[in-house]
Amino acid sequence: MYRENEEEQLINTALKQFEKTENTAYLGVCLNFTLALRVGEVVALKTSDFSETLVHIQRTEIKHYEKLANGKIIRDGYEIVPHGKTPNADRELFLTRNAKALLSKIIKANEQRNFHSDYLLLDKNGERMHNDAINNVLRRLNRMIKTTQKGNHSIRKTCISNMGESGALSNEEIRIFAGHKDFSTTEKYYMHSTTSIENRADAYERAINSKINNVFKRVQNL
Repeated sequence: MYRENEEEQLINTALKQFEKTENTAYLGVCLNFTLALRVGEVVALKTSDFSETLVHIQRTEIKHYEKLANGKIIRDGYEIVPHGKTPNADRELFLTRNAKALLSKIIKANEQRNFHSDYLLLDKNGERMHNDAINNVLRRLNRMIKTTQKGNHSIRKTCISNMGESGALSNEEIRIFAGHKDFSTTEKYYMHSTTSIENRADAYERAINSKINNVFKRVQNL
């Protein structure tokens, strides 16, 4: 996942790259830091999925493969299917202020290029982007901020971990947001600390000393 200031660096770089290239895949990367979607869900988004406060995740992109006579397997196109990876993948997610701002920016970019597709993320020809477009710009961004290569799954983990660390949402709310059947999956594979121990000093002080601080004061003057 993206740790410390990597998240900020990546988003800042992506926004600058969008201004330079007008490639909305960069905005798609930024948007997903607020939605924690699987990459197939990102490129399957339609503008009609969004309301004023929510987005309905209800489809995904899948890849088709063909096995050649020599045994080699090659990719043979993409398809949008009207369901997610699992039954729990069909969900409605809250749109933060940042998500709304990025959505508006993407729609405006499409309008300025006179694109009329209902799909949100479009290539330079106005056609729906495939997940490779997101993966390609993400690899480029990783190189630009000089971090190890991390895929869209790392964005998903970062967003979910941030939600967990905030303490503002229940386990059930985070599970639903992630699109998992059980919170145990969310907790085991997606919730990790995004901040170093050094930068969590105040939190550790509060957690460890909440009950024993007075004990130490009575024992000796530390």
